[in-house]
Amino acid sequence: MRKQSIVFLTVWLLSVAVTAAQAASREKVFTGFAANQVFQAAIKAARENFMLTYVNEKNMTFVFHTDASLTYDFDWKASVTKTRDGVELVLNVPSQPQVLGSGLGERIAERLFEAAGRILQLKRSLIVAHSDPSPETGFSLAMDERRGAARH
Repeated sequence: MRKQSIVFLTVWLLSVAVTAAQAASREKVFTGFAANQVFQAAIKAARENFMLTYVNEKNMTFVFHTDASLTYDFDWKASVTKTRDGVELVLNVPSQPQVLGSGLGERIAERLFEAAGRILQLKRSLIVAHSDPSPETGFSLAMDERRGAARH
């Protein structure tokens, strides 16, 4: 009887340890962007892919809701912090067994990180496109300025 109790306790402790290890948060570091840019991109990504339920701009935190399956739905907390390596987007994974056992935390984190990264890259490419005018753009802007000046 004592041996069975020890085996049961050992198995239980191992399962708790595995669950705790899997419940850790997921992080992604973005370099070359300001913290506010990453925060706004993450909010937009959460709004486009999930249901955004809470935003705290001062602390750069937000919560979104997922309908993970027909029987389970979860609230996910995320935050943005400035680090010496860049700006870190952190997703806290719910510790429910349905999330941990299925790999759902990894999939949701990857979906959020990819969408935020795509939004940031799009923003960067738009900034570069507008900051480096082509001869045609410069000419048309000059023409628009002349037309505007002639009208006034």
